[in-house]
Amino acid sequence: MRTARRQSLASAQATRNATAEVADAVAAQTEKAHQDPLWSAVMAGDEGKLLPLLRANPALLAERGPVGETPFLMLVLYGKVQLAKRVAGLYPEVVDGRYEGGEYHGENALHIAVVQKRIDVARWLVRAEPELLQHRADGAFFAVGQPCNYGQVPLLFAAGTNQPEMFDMLVAEGADPNAVDSFGNNALHVCVEHDLPEMYVHVRQSWARDAGVDLAQAAKSDGGDALWKRTNGDGLTPLMLAARDGHREMFEALIELEAQVQWSYGPVSCVILPLRELDFIVGEPRGAIEWLVHNNHVEILQTTRVRELLDKKWAAFGQRLFMRKFRATCVYLAAFVATIVWGPRGYATGPQCAAVEGLERALCYGVAGVAPTLLPGAWPSTNATAALLDHDAWQWAVVLAEFVVVAGAVTKFERKVAEMRQETLRGYLVVTGAARIENYASVAFCLLVFTVAGARAASLPALASYIPALRVLQCAAGAFYSLYFLLGFRLTGHFVVMLGRMLNDVYRFLAVSFVFVLFFSSAFAVSLDAGGGSFFEIMSACMGTTFGAVDVVDMQKGSPNPLLSGVLVVVTTVTMPVLLGNVLVAMMSDTYTAISEAAAGVWFQQRARISFSLEAEMRPEERSDPRNKYWVDVGGQRFLQVMEVNRQHFRKRPLAKY
Repeated sequence: MRTARRQSLASAQATRNATAEVADAVAAQTEKAHQDPLWSAVMAGDEGKLLPLLRANPALLAERGPVGETPFLMLVLYGKVQLAKRVAGLYPEVVDGRYEGGEYHGENALHIAVVQKRIDVARWLVRAEPELLQHRADGAFFAVGQPCNYGQVPLLFAAGTNQPEMFDMLVAEGADPNAVDSFGNNALHVCVEHDLPEMYVHVRQSWARDAGVDLAQAAKSDGGDALWKRTNGDGLTPLMLAARDGHREMFEALIELEAQVQWSYGPVSCVILPLRELDFIVGEPRGAIEWLVHNNHVEILQTTRVRELLDKKWAAFGQRLFMRKFRATCVYLAAFVATIVWGPRGYATGPQCAAVEGLERALCYGVAGVAPTLLPGAWPSTNATAALLDHDAWQWAVVLAEFVVVAGAVTKFERKVAEMRQETLRGYLVVTGAARIENYASVAFCLLVFTVAGARAASLPALASYIPALRVLQCAAGAFYSLYFLLGFRLTGHFVVMLGRMLNDVYRFLAVSFVFVLFFSSAFAVSLDAGGGSFFEIMSACMGTTFGAVDVVDMQKGSPNPLLSGVLVVVTTVTMPVLLGNVLVAMMSDTYTAISEAAAGVWFQQRARISFSLEAEMRPEERSDPRNKYWVDVGGQRFLQVMEVNRQHFRKRPLAKY
């Protein structure tokens, strides 16, 4: 699935790299058309000059121009149709010619006629040489991401250029309506790529008519092998492609085609919508809504039917599970903080556990790893059990907190491993937003809990010095995990997003400021005659001046070049804190303003991500719980049922779908 995507990206990169070469080739083509007798006659459509040249030397018809073209192809491109027909009548083999090499590789005369919307020329070419229907225009000019990416074969060119009559004519002349390009895209994928909803409907109806498929009946089932249910090389149906690439008009049109009205009463309609391609379903390929969330197409998430689906999921299980998880996490983090604040400070347990033998030693090491608060005084002892019990109530509370931390980490990690198995490791790691925070922070915290417990249980003095650092990382992971819950609340969600976006501002700021810091540091090193050891101190001081943390005036004291140092102090004082500092503030201010204006959409997107992460964590028995059901079952398929109100119902007739 990923191979096609990588191929398309590589093709687009190759196109960018070859831009200069193509420009030179086209320039050479233009010059040749004005200088060479053959190509001049072709461009002018001068039958009196061209035909004598060809009669004298028919091999000229096989000559290639600078971009791989033949004279016949250029006659069609220049619109010299009558002369092209005359040449084809005399030399029929020229009709099958194609561009060779370079940008336009594989393009034939039929491709050109389709793009030029010459249905009469296209019909003549197909009847003269039916094989033209199979040729693929796969040069870089037609690559994915390029304006003329029309699907390689002529039929898909007709779909991508919005020509229903041309499409029907080619099908009638023998074109395969199931044709796909090298990336698995069929005619409907091409319509989506070029935002052509009317053409999409035409192709869909044409295919259904030829295949004997009843569209109304197909809408009530999973669609089977219908053209609109087929996936391309990236595993995307046309609906998923529209969602991934953010084609709002196409997405809404495709949703409308899938919707089925159960009943209507004036402006009120009961509508059901199949969820198979649209919704997030564990174990299924990424649905359209997941693509919308993953690629930040917030405006499409705000459309009525998508919002209705997400609201129903949140009402059915999202809010309840989120709040339950939030309360459990608050208790868990409180227990963790208790172990940090009131837990033991010493970690060298080796001498104690080494003094006992057998099961007692194993128990000692286990206690050292899980609940070290119990350890002092227990070993070595003639009565370890009595010593273990000789703790006050507060110590036992801390012991309970230590057990809660380890047990909670084991339980959470078990769920995360199950989630990785369901979604694959790659799918687990590539999520974004709230789900990424939850996935990364929770796994990191669990692994740190296990590492700290193992380091304590090992009782090696060499590891003791690392445990405080590991505990600090635990605190960081716990705090980072808390951001996941802040994203779920309307009042705080968009502020967390701001923090993430502002970090990008900081990265850009650091890249720019590093240039200034390096320059001023080098200049001060010269003026102060500082050695290598002092250079990094000077760099730190220059960086600190950006935020007013260091007084650079002190840096000129004792300088052998007081005038030069004084000038540098003035320039540094103006440049670093005034210029660069205000640039950072302005960047962050723009980020704050942009996200604040879209706060509702940003929060809604993060809430959708939280719903997905909660659903991915659910066990099979939880998913089958009636309380978590937000869909209706129709014919063994999941459908979303919504009540819609059309205020324009009595003002405008709806378009016929079938």
